[in-house]
Parts: sequence; C-alpha cells; structure tokens
Amino acid sequence: MAEVLRKKPGAEAIDVAIGDMRTTRVDGKFKLVYLVWNSIMNVTNQDGQVEVFANAAAHLDEGGYFVVEVAVHKQDRTPAGDLGQVFVMDDDHVGIDTFDDPVLQLMSSHHWTEINGHLHRDTGRFRYVWPSELDLMARLASMRLVNRWGGWQEEVFTAESESQVAVYQK
Repeated sequence: MAEVLRKKPGAEAIDVAIGDMRTTRVDGKFKLVYLVWNSIMNVTNQDGQVEVFANAAAHLDEGGYFVVEVAVHKQDRTPAGDLGQVFVMDDDHVGIDTFDDPVLQLMSSHHWTEINGHLHRDTGRFRYVWPSELDLMARLASMRLVNRWGGWQEEVFTAESESQVAVYQK
C-alpha cells in the first residue's frame, strides 16, 4: 500500500510510517486517529489489542478522537456444534469463518477465489472483539465512548448490526 501511495500525485506531502500498530510512534499529536476495516482483529491477543488503544491515545491531543470500525462477531448466532459460517458464496469467491478458540476469541477466515481459472486459497487468523470489550480498552487508555453506529452512514447500532463504527474521545 505504501508503494502505491508513493506513486500518487502529492504523495511526497504525506509522511508514511510502517510498523506495528501496537508500538509504532510518529511525531506529533493529532485530533483524529482511526483504525478501519477490522484492523483491530489482526492483533490476535487481548493484551495486544489493549496496546493498540494505548498507542492511539498516546498520539491524540486532549479532546481528540479515536475511531474504530470493526465487524460485530456472530458466533452467538451460530447453532451449537457448528464449527463455522459461510459468509459469502459467489461464483468466483467462497468465504468461511471458523471458530478456532471461543475462549481466546480466535477465528480463521478462509477464502477460495477463482483467479484466471485457478482456485486460490487464503486463510487469516483473527481475534474478534465485542463492543463492550472495545469500550473497556478505551477506558483503560483514558478515552470514553461518544458514539457507536452500525455503519459509516451513522446507522443506529442494534443487536442485529453486522458492523460498528465506535468513536472514542480522549
């Protein structure tokens, strides 16, 4: 992604830091830090996710905002004994989430994609996080929840929401 950015007009005006979201520091304080597209789930243990919140807070001005977009896990809606869920079944893509360790909240996302007539498989491991758990991580980092929506259009967040956009303030 950084290489693609570097090829765009005006890219030289944007500082890019590549590193671990738990520990990478950049100079300055900001009014906004955001973490989107389920990125928090790439950190596969709770302590690491807490570190992400602490690092975000360390980069914020007082009164600044940390915005987190993440899927709302559906394991509680899966029939007992089921090992996973098919979340997409298209002609050229099949996606299945498996529940690897419910105690540690670990899951794997498996994708089979047809590319140029060949079937490719990719698997990634993730740690899902509950809305209340995000709120606690924020409180540990001296932030408070100011909004939670069911999506980027500020949809009402309900028990049926499939994603959330949570806004925390330092």
